[in-house]
Parts: sequence; structure tokens; C-alpha cells
Amino acid sequence: MNQRDDRSNSNLQVSGYGQRAKKTLIVVIVLAAIVATIVLAAIWANSREPDVGIQPTPRPTQVPKPTATTTPPETPTAPPTQPAEAQVVATASPEPTEIPAEETQTPTAEPTKDESETPSPSASESEPDNTTTPTPKPELAPTPELTEQPTVAPTETPVPATETPTAEPTATATEVPQPTSTPTNTPVPLPTATPTITPTPLPEVPTKLEIYARGDLIDQGIDQSGIKILNVAEHTWPDLTLGCGPIDDDNPARPVEGWILTLGNDEQSYVFHIASKDQGDAPNLDEDIILNCSEVGETQQLTVNLVHDLRLHEARRVIVFRGLAEAEQKPIQDIQDRVLIQEIVDALNTPIPIGNTDTCQTAFRLDFYVLRGVETIRFFCDDDWFRVGGEQELWGGSQGALPRALLDSVAKYFANQPLPQIPTFAPSDE
Repeated sequence: MNQRDDRSNSNLQVSGYGQRAKKTLIVVIVLAAIVATIVLAAIWANSREPDVGIQPTPRPTQVPKPTATTTPPETPTAPPTQPAEAQVVATASPEPTEIPAEETQTPTAEPTKDESETPSPSASESEPDNTTTPTPKPELAPTPELTEQPTVAPTETPVPATETPTAEPTATATEVPQPTSTPTNTPVPLPTATPTITPTPLPEVPTKLEIYARGDLIDQGIDQSGIKILNVAEHTWPDLTLGCGPIDDDNPARPVEGWILTLGNDEQSYVFHIASKDQGDAPNLDEDIILNCSEVGETQQLTVNLVHDLRLHEARRVIVFRGLAEAEQKPIQDIQDRVLIQEIVDALNTPIPIGNTDTCQTAFRLDFYVLRGVETIRFFCDDDWFRVGGEQELWGGSQGALPRALLDSVAKYFANQPLPQIPTFAPSDE
């Protein structure tokens, strides 16, 4: 009987213990949930604190170095590929909650093992209280792991800080406007004063020659009260006729320098051709010449052009001879250069006055080789340097006035030859 009572008492005790165990388990679960909530809150707080503390760190200043203005699209894609896991943990809030949840399952699994072990004789209520005390351990375990994770993430978090908008101002900054050239002040030309044309002064006629001309008018009975000089012009005549004097054997052809003097009043004018022995080419004159050409028409002096009449422009060779016409003549220069030949031809290409029947012995001669043969010209007499002639019919048995240019063009060829005697020209007084 006593054994049955003992079994019934034991059953009652067992049933009472089972209810206590259930209550204890519920309390443990509630406490574990509270602890887990506290741990999660601590973890979440710890995970937020590094974000706030790491932002002012100087490390983000080193990140902008690899950014390049020329390739802005590479900046957002290249950095996230390397620390993708760390960046996701630092930026996304849902993922850190999952990581501590997995870690907190390890302490919650321990009470489940206690449930299987609860049938153990340890049935005191103080034991469940002791199981709740190790709950702070999971707080220490995850906190260092979670604090290490954000330390890695902040090194990469500055990457999104260098966004493409930072590259845009640099790109716009490179577009520096080209410096505009400073306008140069172009000097304005000053107005030039209109030049005053000063009239060319008239050549001065020797006073005595003007007096002689006025004396000729007085001899004609012309009143001198209103007579004045109307015009004066320099002129050169080919012979001693001065363009209006008589042509005779005493007027050899030679250049004579002088003036054309016009005297008169408003109603009448008088023209004089004047030459002075003291001015101009003095060797050609022995006395002054004053000719009143007002009533006497200008004389037409016979002239020849040797270049046209003898076709000297065809010359390809010119030989210079020295010697009198009646004596032996020796060649002193054979000219075949076209330029030198043209110089001699140009000197003769001018009208040459002829009519000097009193011929002289010439000292030089020129032979021009033209297409139809040889044309000979003789020049330079001992008593008259300005004589020129030849055996052609155009001379009419007379001689003409030699142009000074011909002497200048051929003088260099007989420079080393004995000079001819200086002519002494003294026209007869008759």
C-alpha cells in the first residue's frame, strides 16, 4: 500500500515539475528575445556610429587622385567591383540586421539544447535564472566583428562622394576662352599739306645780249616803254645758223648752245635766237650771235639719219680704224659684242645736219658690217672734232655735225692710242 502511495506522489511531483519547466522555458525565451533585441539595438547603434565618426576622416581626400576628367563614367563602376561585400554592408541597412541575426541564433540555440536536457534532475528555479546571465556574452562577441566591418567600408565609402558632378566643373574649367587680341591703335595719317608748286625760274640771258636784242628793236623804231621779257628757253642748234640764219660755207655743222628770247607787249612779240661765246660750247663760237627770227622764217637745214639711211641697225660687227683718209689706216678695235655695237648705233640714231662743203681730213673711221655689205663712216678732223662724213651719195659731197654721243661711245677704244692733235678752230673773219 505504501508503495502505491509513493508512486502516486511521484506522479504528482512529476506533473508539477513539468508545468514549472514550461513556465521557466517561456520566461527564458522572453528574456532571450529581450536580450536579442538589446543586442540588435546595440549592434545597430555601433554600426551607425562609425558612419558618423568616419566621415570627417582625411582618408576620402586621397580618393579624388585617380579620378580623371576625361573618363568620368569609369569612376562609379571601377571602385565598387573590388569591395562589393564591404560596401553593401556599409550602405544597405537591411543586410547588417541579417548578419547579427545569424550570430544571435547561436546563443538562442543553447536554450533549445537545455530543453532537451531539462529532464535532468536539476529542477531548481535558480538554474533557469543562471542561463539568462550568459546572455551578455553574445553582446561582446558580435560587437568587435561588426566594428571591424565598418572600418573597412569607410575606406571605400568616399568613392561615391566623387561623383560625376565633381568632374563636370573641371571639364568646364578646362574650356578657357581664348584671349582676344588687344586692338591695336592704327595711327591715323595726318593730312598732308598740298605741295605748293614753285614755278621753275627762267634761265637768265646775259644782260648784254638782252640789250643787243632791244637795240635791234630800237633800230626798227619800236617804242621800248612797254616791251618786256615774255619768255626765255634754253636751246641747242645743230649748226651756226641757229635755226634762222643763212646757210653758207661759213656756217659748218656743229652743236651750238644758246637761248630763245621772246620780247614784246600785249599786242606784239619778237623772237631772238642768241648764242654767247662765253657760255655753252665756247670752242664752237668766236663771237656772240644775235638773230631776230621774228620776220625771218626758220631755215630748213638738211639732215640725215645714218641708222635709217644706211641700215646700221643690222650691224653684227664694227671695226674702228685710225688714220687719215688719204694715208694708211690701221684697225685698232674689232667689236663683235652686241651690247657695245648697239651703243654705237644708238649714238648715231639722230638727225645729223649736213651742208658743210668745206670738207676736212678725218682721223678715224668706222666700218659697219650689215646684211648688204660694209658701210663706212669717217669722223673727227684735226681742226674740227665735230665733223662726220662719208662716200655715200646721201652726203651730197658735204659733211655734217658729229653727235657728241658718238665720241663718248668710241673714245674708250683708242684710249691707249696716240691722241690726235687738239683742233684749233678759228673761223675766217670774212
